[in-house]
Amino acid sequence: MKLKRGGNFVNWIQKICDGKEMGLWNSGRAAIEAAIIDIEKRYPEISKTCLLPSYTCRTVVIPFIRHDWKLFFYDIDEKLSVNAETLASKVEAVQPSVLLAHTYYGTDTLADVRKLITKFQKEKKLIFIEDMTQSMFLLEKDISQADYLVGSLRKWLNTPDGGFCISDRKLDIADSGEYTEYIQAKTDAQRKKRHYLDGDVYSSKKDFLSINNRAESLLYQTTDLYSISDITKAALTGFDMGEIKKRRQYNAEILDKGMQTLTSVTPIIHIDRTISPLYYPIYAEDRSRLQKYLAEQNIFAPVLWDIPVEVTEEISVQTQYIYDHILALPCDHRYDDKDMHRIITCLKLYKGE
Repeated sequence: MKLKRGGNFVNWIQKICDGKEMGLWNSGRAAIEAAIIDIEKRYPEISKTCLLPSYTCRTVVIPFIRHDWKLFFYDIDEKLSVNAETLASKVEAVQPSVLLAHTYYGTDTLADVRKLITKFQKEKKLIFIEDMTQSMFLLEKDISQADYLVGSLRKWLNTPDGGFCISDRKLDIADSGEYTEYIQAKTDAQRKKRHYLDGDVYSSKKDFLSINNRAESLLYQTTDLYSISDITKAALTGFDMGEIKKRRQYNAEILDKGMQTLTSVTPIIHIDRTISPLYYPIYAEDRSRLQKYLAEQNIFAPVLWDIPVEVTEEISVQTQYIYDHILALPCDHRYDDKDMHRIITCLKLYKGE
């Protein structure tokens, strides 16, 4: 679906996509599926074998499962990086036709293997899909040689839906139009949430959570490929990506500085004013206890992600540690420096520091 010129987000993405093609879908998962369909159309004789990171989300795995791909996984270390020797060994052993990789939490966690991946693209005709969902602003740096750049917009912009797939070639893929049932449920949940936060006595947290869970269930279970909704398409022209990037950078930097004074949690990635992450990631030894404590302070830190059932047999000790201990602290553009300092204060009080 094409966007008209006009809004700041539109200008931002069109500058990034200069000379490239972009498709907009209803989710990051749909964007991955669009890439898979395009690959299968262009290379009908391709060996449907994909190598994915062992630290990933099941919504990344599902499109490959639906299209009957054989999946293998490579290890991610506790710094969320990939070891070049380990990756090379896995590629030689598996001989995949597609490699998918994440850049985690706003940083180029693929820096040590980008040259190696480019080598495999040239010598082995490896197709490279890079998922930018956690690091969308890295698109500005043009550091990837991926054949397909995919990601979620709704996780960054709090829109009802939205995902993107960028490629050097036009994606000639039919979609099922707008996912009307999902959009109705999601927008209803967002409206009820606003009423609840504004103190509406007729609204409850239980109400909007119930509707939101139904919406997410609809999105998770669908087997159709949907385009981005008209509601989200219109909303995209209202986002100032420069301000969003700046606020996230500032918030993440405040958290990063504050983490250096704590012993109750461990920062994973050093984040300065040049990095704009989806969340600020930490490790906590008793994650469930900390997450519950933060929720009691109205600080909602999600776990990204649960272990997909497909990777449990091949998981390393380091990757298992990530799944068991990682927690994502909010740092998005809806918060300010006072919110970030309150998070740090709460973490200090967590163990009386």
